[in-house]
Amino acid sequence: MQASIHTPWGISQNIETISRGIQFVDTTGHGGVKVSDELNKKIPNWVREGTFGKLGLDGWYEEDCDWCIPVIVFSKVFYAWANNKGQDGEAYIAEAQRIFRVNNLSDPKKACSGNIEKFLNDPGNAVYE
Repeated sequence: MQASIHTPWGISQNIETISRGIQFVDTTGHGGVKVSDELNKKIPNWVREGTFGKLGLDGWYEEDCDWCIPVIVFSKVFYAWANNKGQDGEAYIAEAQRIFRVNNLSDPKKACSGNIEKFLNDPGNAVYE
């Protein structure tokens, strides 16, 4: 059993390790994905800054709209995790991409410059223009 940690949503009640440096964290009322500082550096800064409350800057990705970001960047890890849980890994990644696209199309600067598609096609090298 893993010890509780402080999250932006309160004290954790459940922590599920997806891979070294990536965890799902639940509290009594909310949760999200926690990415270690080392791995969080692989997520483009413009993406981290665009997260709810800019929590992505500290490696927190809110469960309703930002969970898709680490799933996209670390898709091989989440693909394997989903398959191990009896889910369709490919469908899980596709849903993450759909959610990211929907959540970011309202920002004309991102949408018009092609940054959304750049991120989805090469998440580790998508530079915001």
